[in-house]
Amino acid sequence: MGTVKTLFLGLALTAIAGCGNSTLDDVEDAKDKICACKDSACAVKVKKESKGLRAKVKELTNEDKLKAMKFGKQAAACMAKL
Repeated sequence: MGTVKTLFLGLALTAIAGCGNSTLDDVEDAKDKICACKDSACAVKVKKESKGLRAKVKELTNEDKLKAMKFGKQAAACMAKL
């Protein structure tokens, strides 16, 4: 029974640790803001406000960089619609 408890504790701690990536959260937030824009001026403003994120993304793990790229592609698609 102790092994099962240890396994669940380990999984819980791993899940909590994985949820704390503020840079990735910031990239996703910028994507959401761009996709919520009703005109290109809004999207350009959000893009300018999030300009510093590119340097922070370089510090992410490869897995998180791929996620950030996915968010970037989604934001670009939203901008193209405007």
